[in-house]
Amino acid sequence: MEHPSKLPQMYILEIEPGDDILPLHLRVRLTGTSLDRMFGKATAGRYLHEFIHGPRGDDVMRAFIRSALDQTPIWMRQIVTFPEKAARFVEGIVVPVAPSRIYGGLMAGELTRRTAGGFECLPLSVALAMPGDVAV
Repeated sequence: MEHPSKLPQMYILEIEPGDDILPLHLRVRLTGTSLDRMFGKATAGRYLHEFIHGPRGDDVMRAFIRSALDQTPIWMRQIVTFPEKAARFVEGIVVPVAPSRIYGGLMAGELTRRTAGGFECLPLSVALAMPGDVAV
């Protein structure tokens, strides 16, 4: 593997049928250790919507679901505030690899004094072509 240092930030989601509330459910099947530390709990076996929250949580869930339904890789960035921690930028990628599976990565980036802000979501190919640095 070329970048084993990224393994703690990686995850695998299983796409499951939805219900009246969500068109599909995303169950965490495998996750890196830094993600469990970031969320303050074990995430494997749980559903993504159980721990995606905050002012942009709905935007994040819609982006994951749209990516899964369209089978389109995306990049996302937002400001996240975890309890008793400083706000920071969080960037992630979502890469559907089959109708039933998503691979991705999530990294908590630099600290920020802002506690709220925009939510960015782009096709992964567009994000990778942008000047500058995508953290994931």
